[in-house]
Amino acid sequence: TTIKALVDNVPAAKKKAISREARYGGLLDKLSIEEASGTLPSTEELAGVSSWIVQLSSEEAGATLPKIADLAKGSADLNNIVVLVTSASGEVEGWDAVEAASLGGDAFKCTLLSVGEIYDGGKEGGFYHVGPVGEESPMVTPESPPKLTRKKAYQLAAHALALDCTVGKALTAYEYPLSAMQAVATPYLEGELAIRDDDGEEVVDEMKDVKMEGRVIQAVREAGFTQVMELDVLVGKGLEAYKEYIANPPVPRETSWSEKKTARDEEDKRILALLEAETAKSEAKKKAEAEEARRIEVEGIANEWAIKEYTLRMLGGDLDDSVSEKDFVISSREEALAEAERTYERIRSDEYIKEKKKEEKAKAGSENKLFWDGMPPTLRKKREVMVEKVKRQYMDLLSEEDLERIILSE
Repeated sequence: TTIKALVDNVPAAKKKAISREARYGGLLDKLSIEEASGTLPSTEELAGVSSWIVQLSSEEAGATLPKIADLAKGSADLNNIVVLVTSASGEVEGWDAVEAASLGGDAFKCTLLSVGEIYDGGKEGGFYHVGPVGEESPMVTPESPPKLTRKKAYQLAAHALALDCTVGKALTAYEYPLSAMQAVATPYLEGELAIRDDDGEEVVDEMKDVKMEGRVIQAVREAGFTQVMELDVLVGKGLEAYKEYIANPPVPRETSWSEKKTARDEEDKRILALLEAETAKSEAKKKAEAEEARRIEVEGIANEWAIKEYTLRMLGGDLDDSVSEKDFVISSREEALAEAERTYERIRSDEYIKEKKKEEKAKAGSENKLFWDGMPPTLRKKREVMVEKVKRQYMDLLSEEDLERIILSE
């Protein structure tokens, strides 16, 4: 098999074609780049040719496609022809002549690929649309006319030769514009996500088909499909097949493996239920223990409060001398429990814990100090009284250091 390229500028074509990949892939052993004798090859040049890819501009198509039809019809060896039309929008004039000459594929198989503007560069792996020529799409607007990289356009034209689904088709191909790529990354605007008009009716998501096609492309690539297989899915199966699949998903068939899987799933569910029940039981036990510990602590705080309050009220004359401590504890139980609950919540609060840590930090290293920041008010008052007392007794005999040492030894 030999690949012959008829071009206007042979050196430029060789420069583009000869790459490391082409050299080591064996392409250069089969590729022959020659200067074209005219716009189209002659009948003699088509002799022995089984497949032909032609590139035309939309301005040339109307006059050149009928000539291509005549050449193809007069060739005994030609089996496939792909016409790549650039800078086209909508129907391509003259394509009907090629279709008529092909006799429905009996004479030769033909495919039209309209790609709009083509450009060099671009990134690998971008999303692109392939569909019938003349179809309307929200992706094609005056602000974003159809375009495609030169490399992708040539790839699609070459892949079309290998596929039956492209035979007799007039196709258009263009890359996704930025607005389409942004839409693909968002969910369908339906149901809860739907945009509604003033009457509360759902507004049709104009980009739904674009989002669906984008999901199809992403799915086939994640599944490891080749570029030829990807084109086969987009042209052969297409978006309509995906919509049908979504609307009517296949019913899984029962097999011995699925029966085993179902039995295993049921056993997994049973074990999981046992584990969840055991976990719930353990959590309930921990909760009960924590509640019991809290109750005991609150009871202790309540008893301490009642005993202390009894002493204070007796000293203050608020209680009759006939009231015993035991009687007071019993009679003030509700009040004591309420105070204990407040105290419990306070000593468990973040503010209290933070305050205690601050006191501990201030107290650290204060063993040899009379006074320090955060010391208990009662202790501060006691030491102030002791200082005054010692000063009065030993004012003339001891220094300040001696006074401090005596007081700290108390």
